[in-house]
Amino acid sequence: MRINTLRRCCRKIPGLRDQFLRLLRGEMDSCRYCLEGSDSEALISCCACRGTLGFVHFSCLEKAFDASSPTNAFFCSVCGGRFANNVAIQLGESWLRKYGCTSPCRGLLLSQLGLTISESGDAQRALTLCEEGLAIVGSYAGTNSSPYSICLTNLSVVFKELGQHVKARDVLKQALLIDQQRGSAEDVATSIKNLGYASWNLGDYVIAQRHLENALACFERTQGLQGSDVTNIQTDLAELAGIIAAPSQEIEELNPWCFLTLGMIVLALALAAHLQSLTFLTLGVILLSHMRWRARIADGGGTRSSCSGTCGASHLR
Repeated sequence: MRINTLRRCCRKIPGLRDQFLRLLRGEMDSCRYCLEGSDSEALISCCACRGTLGFVHFSCLEKAFDASSPTNAFFCSVCGGRFANNVAIQLGESWLRKYGCTSPCRGLLLSQLGLTISESGDAQRALTLCEEGLAIVGSYAGTNSSPYSICLTNLSVVFKELGQHVKARDVLKQALLIDQQRGSAEDVATSIKNLGYASWNLGDYVIAQRHLENALACFERTQGLQGSDVTNIQTDLAELAGIIAAPSQEIEELNPWCFLTLGMIVLALALAAHLQSLTFLTLGVILLSHMRWRARIADGGGTRSSCSGTCGASHLR
C-alpha cells in the first residue's frame, strides 16, 4: 500500500522519481539547495558540513549569495566555516562580475576575496584587491565606519603575509580606533587581540602582552571563562611570558666572574704593551670596575627582578 502511494507521488511530482531511484540504489548525495543529484552538474563538498548537507552545486552557491551581508559571502550559512579556498575564490570572482564597478558591496567583496587569495599564497594580488576594496568602502561608507574597519583588518593580514609587520600594526591601530567608536564589545576585543599579535610579530613582547591581557579581559566579559578566544589567548600569554622571561634568565645565569676574568686579561695585556700601557690600563680598570658592579647586582638581582616583574604584571592588568 505504501509503495503504491509512493509510486503515485513519483508520477505526480517531477524529479521525485529520480530521487527515489537514487535512494534505492544507495546514491544519497544531492545538493542541499535544489535536492538534485550530479546528473546535470557535479556536486562539490566545500565546507565542514557532512551527511545530506555536505554537497552542493556551484551554481546553487552562486544563487544563494546574500548581497546584504557580503562579509559572510565566503562562509557556509549552515556550519559557519569558511569555504575551501578554491571554491571561495571562484565564488568571489563570480559575484564581483554581477555587481557594479563601484559599490559598497563590491568593496567588501574585493577585500574578502583578497584575504582569501592571500591564504592561497598570492599575497601581491591580495594586496591589490584589499587596497582597492578599502578605497571603495571608504568612499561610500566613510573612513570611520565598521565596514572600513573590516577592510583594514583584512589588509593587515595581507601585510603580515608580505612580512610588512609595521604596516600591519599601523592599520590595526586605525581599525581599533574605529571599533572603539562604532563596533561592539566583541569587535573591540578582536581588534585588541589582533594588535597584540601584530606587536608580537614585531618583537614588542611587553606591548603584545599588555594588548593580549586587555583582550582577554574583554573576551571574558563577552564569551565567559570558557570561550574559545579566552582559552587561546591564555595559552598564548603563557608562551609569551616564557619568551619575555628568557633573556633575563640568561643574564642571571651568566657568571659575573667571567667578566672579571675578561677585565683582568685586558689589564695584563695593557701591562705587557709598554707603548700604550696607559690606554690599556685605563680600559682594564674601567672594565674591572664595571664587572664588579655587575657582580654586586647579580648577588641581589633575583629579588629585584622578581619584584620588577610582579609590578609590571600588575600594571599591565
